[in-house]
Amino acid sequence: MTTEAKPSQPTRTAADLLVECLEAEGCEWVFSVPGEEILDVLDALSRSPSIRHVTTRHEQGAAFMADVYGRLTGRSAVALATLGPGATNLITGIADAFLDRAPMVAITGQASSAKLHKEAHQVVDIVQMFAPVTKWNTRVERVDAIPEIVRKAFRVASLEKPGPTHIELPENLAATAPESGDAIRPLPPTLAYFPEPTDQAIEHAARLISVSERPLVLAGNGVIRRRAAPEVVDELVQRDADLHLHHAGPPERARQPEELRPRGLRRAERERHRELLRRRAPVHLTRLLSSATTGCSSLWQVPIGRQRRQPPCLPMRWRSPRTATRQPVAVARRRPPAPKLLVSGCLRRLRRA
Repeated sequence: MTTEAKPSQPTRTAADLLVECLEAEGCEWVFSVPGEEILDVLDALSRSPSIRHVTTRHEQGAAFMADVYGRLTGRSAVALATLGPGATNLITGIADAFLDRAPMVAITGQASSAKLHKEAHQVVDIVQMFAPVTKWNTRVERVDAIPEIVRKAFRVASLEKPGPTHIELPENLAATAPESGDAIRPLPPTLAYFPEPTDQAIEHAARLISVSERPLVLAGNGVIRRRAAPEVVDELVQRDADLHLHHAGPPERARQPEELRPRGLRRAERERHRELLRRRAPVHLTRLLSSATTGCSSLWQVPIGRQRRQPPCLPMRWRSPRTATRQPVAVARRRPPAPKLLVSGCLRRLRRA
């Protein structure tokens, strides 16, 4: 009696453990350009039911996509790249996330750890290179440390002030099985606590606002990240504070949020601001764009009623009759000739006559 041999299950590698940790962190998107040193990670990502992999044309695009995703959602996405030039191409997007305070996690491949002490092809010190533009970064040296490293990378990326973190995984470790076998599991995410001001600081701020005559509130990026902008505006409007938002028009009165104003008032304010722009800017961008759409090669355009302010060397002419509007367009020409040239021209004509 013969028994059929059961197919052996694939060995659980460090790449599989890394993807399991990403799933435990709630990571939904991984943006990358495939490379040889990250093939084991890509193979593990192909078996993940919850993580979607997006192949980009350039590593810089992958970093910017993870940067914008973190800025809009407040959650960390992963930008994955190979060693050498693939990792260096991530720096621009990682630096942008570092300056704009967007959470993201960068994972880069690396050559075998046996080659890091000597000169090898495309081997550069990515950990030291990413240090100025990341909140925290490290290199994986033990497979069993991957759950702790991934947990710290996502936690530090989301804490105030948020920013990018970086993990480097050598090629030989990515294909190695964990030392503890199947006993090693991802660490569960914990609740991140954000810093809060003390009662003394709040009382001091309240005293400054109460004694001020025209308080000006500057709501920064932290208010936007915590989705507290509507509450701040509503509270100030209800207390009749003089809230001056940055706008093209002069702040004659406190402006309320867009949803609290009637439609007629919103339309009237838009028209008033357009009129202010027309008064302050003789050459408006919309008129420059209209000249490009109508085929006019001149950059000087003025609305009707502004011809008197144009220099005398810019005569007016009409557009082609095919255009729907007959708006005059100022056409630049050469400056009028000097008086000496005019006299010589007149004498030349008299001699011919």
